[in-house]
Amino acid sequence: MDLVLLRHVVRRMGVLDAQSLEVDSKTPKATLPVPTEWVHLFDMPKQAAPHIDFLFTVLHSGTRERDLLGAMLANYGRRFFWDSFDHVLTSGPSKMLEGLPAPNLKAFEKVDVVSFAQVQSKHLTKSMSKELAGTSAFNEYFSGIGEAKKKVHSKEPCARNEGYSAVIRLAS
Repeated sequence: MDLVLLRHVVRRMGVLDAQSLEVDSKTPKATLPVPTEWVHLFDMPKQAAPHIDFLFTVLHSGTRERDLLGAMLANYGRRFFWDSFDHVLTSGPSKMLEGLPAPNLKAFEKVDVVSFAQVQSKHLTKSMSKELAGTSAFNEYFSGIGEAKKKVHSKEPCARNEGYSAVIRLAS
């Protein structure tokens, strides 16, 4: 996102917030919390003026009642957030942060979708296979668990036994 665009959006949100507080306003009242996540899109330069750095710190403090931003919102309303944010954007940063760090995908390296498909192909009945044709192995596994769960919760002992056996088969 461009810094100029962010400034424009913040100013417009401030205007809309002010309009929503007017009597006989057609602008709907704000129902969502102030977007404090937006403050994390840029960083302040080290040579920023002290009052700008302080406002930046306030915007990062949180919206609970005990937090500084939360207390200011309770006293002055949402307009405080938009005005402070606009002031910080106008006076402080010169560029947005380049990008968010890439998510750590190493947890997915151990997932073996092929083994799900092999387990399902061994334990699915022909009717179940036709019903599930075209879905992924992952969905097939969980639908098989769903069927087994229904059987486990049955009132008939025979069906319950069959359901427990199916769960054990799918788990192995």
